[in-house]
Amino acid sequence: MAAVPDLAVDTLKAPWQPRLQMLGMSARESTRPPILMVHGAYTHAASWMRTFMPWFAARGHDVHALSLRGHGGSDGRHLIDAWGLDDYRADVADFFAAHAFFEVETARRLHVFGNIAHAWSVYEARTAPDDETPERRGINSIQLYRGEDGRWRIISMIWDNERPGITVGDI
Repeated sequence: MAAVPDLAVDTLKAPWQPRLQMLGMSARESTRPPILMVHGAYTHAASWMRTFMPWFAARGHDVHALSLRGHGGSDGRHLIDAWGLDDYRADVADFFAAHAFFEVETARRLHVFGNIAHAWSVYEARTAPDDETPERRGINSIQLYRGEDGRWRIISMIWDNERPGITVGDI
């Protein structure tokens, strides 16, 4: 595998928000859309540094990894139990405002067993909602659980894009 450029560390801050740590790894030749990696609970942006960021950067993506408020090098650790989904949504809003991304689900297969579920979700992604041709197509694999309150929550999610020899087909 080709060598990958150095990791850049930056911070984002709006006057009303905590300072957020953003790690970045640039592709040698940026030929594909940028990627934002967002961690789950009890971890931070650096969890993507060893494998995922270099892998995607070597394949032409500029890769960014954000430590959500209260995690990693971002402010707000003392309030980590107070942050909610709306706060975390605000943490990623600036990235998506600067990097247009529109994903539309075109098909879904859902399997439920008690309080666990697995969804296969076929998608088309565009850089503008009125683009005639999708920039890419693929499938999301989403694992969910139903909490005691009856609400479904995502446990994990991974996806893969179509490419020569690999197509979604019918699900």
